[in-house]
Amino acid sequence: TRIRSTFAMPVQHDTIAPHNSHHVAASAEIKESDAEYLAKHNIRALMADMVQEIVVAKPVSPVQFMIDYLAVGSSLCQQDKHGLSMMRRARLMKIFKAWDKNQDSTVDLRELRAFTRKHGGKAVTQDELKDIFMDMDESGDSKVDEDEFLKFFSLSVKRMDDDEFEQMIQDMLQ
Repeated sequence: TRIRSTFAMPVQHDTIAPHNSHHVAASAEIKESDAEYLAKHNIRALMADMVQEIVVAKPVSPVQFMIDYLAVGSSLCQQDKHGLSMMRRARLMKIFKAWDKNQDSTVDLRELRAFTRKHGGKAVTQDELKDIFMDMDESGDSKVDEDEFLKFFSLSVKRMDDDEFEQMIQDMLQ
């Protein structure tokens, strides 16, 4: 009952201070400045083009598509079936190629272990590394192909901003 009475209290609208003329003038100035910026940079056309691209491309991750569209342009923001932009996909493929020492377009656990030993992979134990590998190897054939690799990482990087993503790539290649 105490909670119910708290939510049932009336709101007093008369305590809100009215706008003064200085505040209204500043607000109008900001609005005019914003309008000039939008016109100068042709934001209306940019947004229209971006929305059109979203409608046509039907990206897996529309929000990431918009971020990438604004950051890197329309050609690199296109997404693969896992929702990775072409930019992110290319960066992840550098990691895959670094792991794939025998260049057979697959990575086995031995290659992954060799890579982590060479690149200071002390953050995970050998058992944890094996578990990660097994998570990537959806087919269960003891090899991770490019698609399995990209699918695994697409889930991991989905919520990363570009700076976090780039830092992860750099950390993995050191």
